[in-house]
Amino acid sequence: MSPELSAPGDRRRFCFFANQAGVKYEIYNPQKKYDLVVLTQNSDISYWSRLEKGTAIIFDFIDSYLVENRSIKTAFRGWAKYISGQNKFLELSYKSALKKLCSRSQAVICSTLEQSDSIKPYCENTHIVFDAHFNDALVSKSNYESHEPFRLVWEGLPSNIYQLKSITELIASNKFDIPIELHIITDRVGRRLLNRYFSVDIPRFLESLPIKTYFYEWSAKNLSTISLDCDLAIIPIDLTNPFASGKPENKLLLFWRMGLPVLVSATPAYIRAMNSSGQIYYAFNDADWIECIRTLMESKEKRQEAAKKGKDLVLEKYSQEILLNKWRSVFTSIGFSC
Repeated sequence: MSPELSAPGDRRRFCFFANQAGVKYEIYNPQKKYDLVVLTQNSDISYWSRLEKGTAIIFDFIDSYLVENRSIKTAFRGWAKYISGQNKFLELSYKSALKKLCSRSQAVICSTLEQSDSIKPYCENTHIVFDAHFNDALVSKSNYESHEPFRLVWEGLPSNIYQLKSITELIASNKFDIPIELHIITDRVGRRLLNRYFSVDIPRFLESLPIKTYFYEWSAKNLSTISLDCDLAIIPIDLTNPFASGKPENKLLLFWRMGLPVLVSATPAYIRAMNSSGQIYYAFNDADWIECIRTLMESKEKRQEAAKKGKDLVLEKYSQEILLNKWRSVFTSIGFSC
């Protein structure tokens, strides 16, 4: 996902497993022959789907591209990747190219039950693996007294920050007993096209939001320090967008691992995780958001209870041992031992 293997998609996925399990690996060299290659979504889909048999492929395919709505962006994605040099061969349908790569792969890793169902027609050997947040969640919240203004926190990639516009407009249009502010932890610069082109200055974008916002450049230290000094984490998702609503529960688990109460949009993955923890802090609509915010703002006990239930679930169901075993099962399923 990044040349230095520093992006979240590197640190939290295969590279974390390999480093913990003692698996030796190297960045792919086209001049060499390999028994096994692990691909990310940033890989050249057109190249790998055409690779001759003999090299096994594990495709770490974590986003819901196969159910993405058709749009101008999706229609021209194949052209854009070809013209920009990201893909060696022209694929008029990027979605079809992804299906071909799934068929070529010996194993596909994904992140939700729904995504697994969409992949299995092309690769039956599909595995659901969650992110490794063990090096990012450095400390855990212990003080649940609230601040005034009440502090919300959001963490994520710049490509998802547009989803804060509607929730901040909703908060601004409703009267609360105390003011609300939003603390945002993300990269300073976003890219509108192919994660490479048309820069967006994130702090400047945040200035357009209708409630008071604070920007912090993403780092593991900022993530922990800022999050723990906030009262409630929020994860708003556009439920009308199949790609966005197909996101896994990884971000929710990250906040829970740090001991925060969390309020989320009602995506399938978030509903499952919330229900598993014995909570119902998920919102289908604006009214749900306002009701849940009020409930959690007004009660220290409910915030503390929500945080404890979430953390208990993470420690029981999403431990490092469980994660490493999930990765090992991927490799053993195609005849490799780790």
